[in-house]
Amino acid sequence: MYEAVCIDLDGTLLDDNKKISEKNIEILNKVKDKGIEIIIATGRALPRAIDFTNVLGFKHTLIANNGAVISDNKEEKIFDYNPIPQRVFKEVYDIGKDLGVYPVIHIYEQKLKTSLIIPDKDEVQWHKQSVPSLEYISKYSDFDIMNLNNIMTMVYIENVNLVDEFRNLVNKRDIICQNHVLNIFKKDKIMFECLNKEANKIIGVEKLLKLKNINLKNTIALGDETNDFNMLRKVGCGIAMKNGTKAIKEISNKVSEYDNNNSGVAIELEKIFLK
Repeated sequence: MYEAVCIDLDGTLLDDNKKISEKNIEILNKVKDKGIEIIIATGRALPRAIDFTNVLGFKHTLIANNGAVISDNKEEKIFDYNPIPQRVFKEVYDIGKDLGVYPVIHIYEQKLKTSLIIPDKDEVQWHKQSVPSLEYISKYSDFDIMNLNNIMTMVYIENVNLVDEFRNLVNKRDIICQNHVLNIFKKDKIMFECLNKEANKIIGVEKLLKLKNINLKNTIALGDETNDFNMLRKVGCGIAMKNGTKAIKEISNKVSEYDNNNSGVAIELEKIFLK
């Protein structure tokens, strides 16, 4: 008997226009009404994730920044908080600096408006998809970035060869952090992300389910990308979206016949809970 559903956002619950379909909203409400715990597990920063999911119309929990922070969508309760240690930030930052690249920095602190810090040379408009509004964005010169204790993620979007070199250097130096690469919709570019060693979707899922007294094997997860890998592999039923990566499809219990643009989440959950 399934008691919880964990759902990725981009490429899963969100369509390519970054909207949650009416069908997805309808079915999630019906599943919620059956007493099933709905959990959003995303790489997005918490403010933007909340901005996307408030349309659902019910209280839910979000595992944001790939597990770096866990909160309800009203930010009334922070279940877990794992910023990057200053030492780790400096080590990764210095490697990037030597390669001529600088991170977009996601921060989180309750009641702090800023959630994104960008290099001074960046145009604010370049990052508008990452925040609820432009007022959430600040620049390096507004903060002493080397002494922040609320950094959730360091994000680099660069060409494949540079990211490969960067990641190899980080791993070779045994820097204690989570890091992964994600495909993005930019030609010849990929995303390299570094986080606290405890920041992983499945770690966040396990912590939250323990608090709610739900067994991992009684949980369904839906996703499409590299950062969903362990979550889909370890839950009782992992469902890959039709648009998911080859690796995600190979480890999942099921591959949906529907993608994120055709309410694949709703269709799969309707089969499981409402038929």
